[in-house]
Amino acid sequence: MTRTFFAAEAVLLAAREEMPLARSADRALLREVMESNRQIRRVGLNLNQITMRFHTSGECPPELGRCLERVAEGLAQLEALAVRLDEVIDHR
Repeated sequence: MTRTFFAAEAVLLAAREEMPLARSADRALLREVMESNRQIRRVGLNLNQITMRFHTSGECPPELGRCLERVAEGLAQLEALAVRLDEVIDHR
């Protein structure tokens, strides 16, 4: 199961109220996931802007390296959250 499918399935179950009410720890974890998603979107926007500048000027913008580091950090954070979510689900 992909993470995207898992997330979509969880949202649909919650919308249908087929999941037990979330505990405060579950809500905190969900807030972390949402914040990580927001950060990844922001980095993606930065990467798009850098790419556009690259295509316009033909030169690699100096901030590309830092942006790629942030992508790697964000993906590592999402991976850790996915593991924690998996543990929460397994313990139910």
